Amino acid sequence: MATSRSEAGRLTTLEEFERLPEEDEHLLELSRGILVREPRPRASHGTAVMLLGRHIATWALEHGGIVTAGTGFVLEADPATVRGPDIAWVRPGQTPLRALEGFIHGAPDLAVEVLSPSNRAGEVREKIAQYFEAGTAAVWLVDPKTRTVEVFRSPRESRVLHASDTLDGGSVLPGFAIAVLEIFRF
Repeated sequence: MATSRSEAGRLTTLEEFERLPEEDEHLLELSRGILVREPRPRASHGTAVMLLGRHIATWALEHGGIVTAGTGFVLEADPATVRGPDIAWVRPGQTPLRALEGFIHGAPDLAVEVLSPSNRAGEVREKIAQYFEAGTAAVWLVDPKTRTVEVFRSPRESRVLHASDTLDGGSVLPGFAIAVLEIFRF
């Protein structure tokens, strides 16, 4: 991940970030006013997102809420932090439909990040901490390389699930369950 300040060397504001053009070669996020550029994900990343996302979306059809993929969430206004989890779920009634026109202000209840080869451990841990600081209840860190899912209930409390384990939604997605192996059917 490459990070940079605005051209003038100052922090980027939310308004400036919203006006940036999309880039073909990078995904853009904003971390405490600093622009973060990530390379486009690989096929294993996208496949894991779709396989897990499909199961979360199916669960949400019955239980409600909004499921998104890559949507910007404004986690902090000043300095601005906008993160785009690979998959996110927001409980029913939390986000008004008019908010779906742009970034969602506030934290998702569940944030799912799928690791890419370009991800650095410290940057991923910072992103997880930002989600929890903003009010996220759970973060799932999916690693296609090791075929594991690390389930975070706080920035410092997690457990690692392997292919033979079952990922359940706990108190965030009650009744949700999927064999970890199903996320990596590629």
